[in-house]
Amino acid sequence: MTSDAFNVTEGEEINASFWVADNDPAGRARLCIIYEGASNYYGTYSEDMAGWQQLTYTNLVPAGATSAEFQIRFYDVSSNWDGDATVFVDNVVYEYNTTVYPEPTNYPSDFNATVDVTDIDLGWLDDTEGDQLPQAYLVLGKMIYQSEFVVPVDGTPVENDNDWSDGYAAINIPYGDEEAVFQFLQANLQYDFAIFPYTNTGDDIDYKTDGTYPVAGGATDNVVYSIYETFDPEASRDMMAYNVTGEQVWEWANFGNPPGCQKMSGYAGGANENEDWLITSSIDMTAYSNMLLRFDHARNYASNSGLFVMVSTDYDGTSDPSTNGTWTDITSLFTFPSGGWNFIDAGIGDVSAYISPTTYFAFKYTSTNAAAATWEVDNVRVYTYVPVITVIDPNGGEILEQGSQYEIIWDHDYWVE
Repeated sequence: MTSDAFNVTEGEEINASFWVADNDPAGRARLCIIYEGASNYYGTYSEDMAGWQQLTYTNLVPAGATSAEFQIRFYDVSSNWDGDATVFVDNVVYEYNTTVYPEPTNYPSDFNATVDVTDIDLGWLDDTEGDQLPQAYLVLGKMIYQSEFVVPVDGTPVENDNDWSDGYAAINIPYGDEEAVFQFLQANLQYDFAIFPYTNTGDDIDYKTDGTYPVAGGATDNVVYSIYETFDPEASRDMMAYNVTGEQVWEWANFGNPPGCQKMSGYAGGANENEDWLITSSIDMTAYSNMLLRFDHARNYASNSGLFVMVSTDYDGTSDPSTNGTWTDITSLFTFPSGGWNFIDAGIGDVSAYISPTTYFAFKYTSTNAAAATWEVDNVRVYTYVPVITVIDPNGGEILEQGSQYEIIWDHDYWVE
């Protein structure tokens, strides 16, 4: 049994309860709260008892949640249940704060944009002094060729939209987070952003749009990607897994940001001996003078001692990498996690020294019968900065006569000699 989805705001109280009775030891029920944008709540099972019992939930909406739905789930907990149990439920109560608040008093302050290659990180300071504080923010983005923002209207919620195909995007951020990140943007393009605080949800949503709303923006770097692997489950792969030793292999997992990564663990009922490689496709950056490698990763259990980042310029692309190609260990160029499931940015490794017609990068995992870490790798990027010429003299405004000779002075970045 599932309720209709409804919008929620971080920190607001949410309550649910119901009574349940069954006529079979195998029949069970439990209360669940399914959140969009946050971890779900899965309640305890009802007990096997003759009478009625009440299952309840009272808590605050978790950080990141934008909507929720209540569920009552029914289970067979026996291996030989004959299927004839009847489970009764009664007095189902779902409660969520329905107070309608006025429009926020103030905009946030210090709204700013920081460019990180082709990502833009937005930050701001929450208003803490107004008579009515926001419950959340709507952050709108537009590409430079779109002339204006589409200002939100009270009573009409704007849903999250990270599809830039129409030149616009939107994201809702809970009060208190003070940050929004737009990833995987087009290179060498100006993006502008605006922020609107609001209260309430659904038909009662109330945006602050009067006066001058805060804006910020920035231009993404002029780069060219040869590998940009986010491990989206529906996308093609720029990487190949090769199992050298052991039963465990690299596999796709629904983790990372955005969800989707490659995961390797040598643990299965205990630690096992393994050697497994995750290898990029061949990269040819000989037309450029620079090459950079970047990725996100998480590591839990054991340690980082069996995890390596490798590079080769003579691997054949298909054979056993432990016996084919000359591989150089470049692990020291990157930052490794201290332990846990949180992904970190490994940093930017300058791998320009390995530019060749056939460059391969690899993530090499090893484990032993004594220790086996879990390694998750995401957002593997290999890219280069495009050569740029800047004319220093003449610098504009001079009158140049036809037939005359002039000295032109320029500077350059990322030039191929």
